[in-house]
Formats: sequence, C-alpha cells, structure tokens
Amino acid sequence: MRAGWSWLTVVALSSGLALVWSGAPAQGAAATPAPAKPVVPAQPRAASKRVPPAKAVVKLAVAPASAEQLDAAARVYFGAHQCALGQAIDVALDPRHAGYVDVRVGKATHVMKPVLSSTGAVRLEDVRGVMLMVQITSKSMLMDVKSGRRVADECVSDKHREAIQATVGAPAAQSLMSPPAEAPPSVPSSTSPNVPEPPPPGPSPAPDR
Repeated sequence: MRAGWSWLTVVALSSGLALVWSGAPAQGAAATPAPAKPVVPAQPRAASKRVPPAKAVVKLAVAPASAEQLDAAARVYFGAHQCALGQAIDVALDPRHAGYVDVRVGKATHVMKPVLSSTGAVRLEDVRGVMLMVQITSKSMLMDVKSGRRVADECVSDKHREAIQATVGAPAAQSLMSPPAEAPPSVPSSTSPNVPEPPPPGPSPAPDR
C-alpha cells in the first residue's frame, strides 16, 4: 500500500514539475517588453498661400444718350492727341454705351458724356465727375475737375490739323462770344422829311447900266 501511494505521489510531483518547468519560459517571454517602434518626426505643413479675394466688377450705370448727346458725339475729334510736354491722349467711341466717349490718359480710361456748348465747343464730361475735356477747332484740353488742375494742354489730333488747314487763308470767323460789329452811322438823305429842302433859285438880278 505504501509502495503504490509512493508511486502515485512521484507521478503527481513529476507532472507538476513538468508543468512548472514548461510555464516558466512563457511567463518570462510575456514579461519581456516589445521593441519600441521608431518615432517618425512629423513633417511641417507647407504654408498655404493666401489668395486675395477677387475684386468685384462694378458696372457703370449711365443714362441712355439723347438726340442732342448723339449729335455732340458726332462732332468729337477722335483718335490720338499729341499734347504739350510730351503727353498723349486717346479719344474713342465707347463700345459699351452708345453716344459716350472713352478718353484714355496714361493707364486710366474715363467714360465721357459729349455736350455741345453754346460757343460751339464740345465738352466731354466725365460721368464720375473726375475729368473734363474741352475740344475746339484748333486744340483740346483735359482738366481734373476736383483739383482744378490741367492734366494735358495744347492737345492736337489729325482732325484738328485738318480743320486748321481748312481755315488757312479764310477770313477769320466771328466768335460766338464776341459782340456783333457796329454798323457805320447813317448819313441823312436830302429827301428825308425831317430835313427842309433848299429854296429854288430865283431870277438873276439885272445888270447895272
């Protein structure tokens, strides 16, 4: 009886030691920490370019041209103008608004309304109230209305030169602003009822003897 019990005891102890021996490496392996992954530095974000907002296109509202304005537009001297001090102005019809004129000086373009003045000159009035161009037969002038400064003076186009050539040798026309010429004083006629007629001649006296 003791021998059988001893044999069972030995088998149980052997099995327990085997289990303990087989579990020891597993516990040791579980306790070993896993190797850490390499840390990749974060790439800096590229600075986004700020796109400026698009400028709003402001449509220019102009009144429809009247018959008088269309007539004044037909009298405008178009084309390139050579001005004093080497300046240049270009005058052209506005393709967007009938009866209006585009005046370009430098990089700026002004929309002008033609107006025929009482003196016969053509006024090109800026619809924004910035510029004023005056055209006469011999030359044109551009002025800044707000500052009262002349932007360009003594401006002459091909139309001006043609008009000047047409007037060479012709009598000077009377200006619309000049007073009318005075008529010479009238000489009273002998038949005027206010002037008495001289008496008829009488008989000649007899000669002395």
